Amino acid sequence: MRVQRTPIVRELPIKQENPEQSDRWIYILMIIVLVIVNLI
Repeated sequence: MRVQRTPIVRELPIKQENPEQSDRWIYILMIIVLVIVNLI
């Protein structure tokens, strides 16, 4: 069972290798929301 669980644990770090990209999208979304709120 432990041998089968290790691949799942290894897949998570692979998704977290690019935290900068996810952060950039979050910042972009926040800026867009702020601009829309200011326009209203």
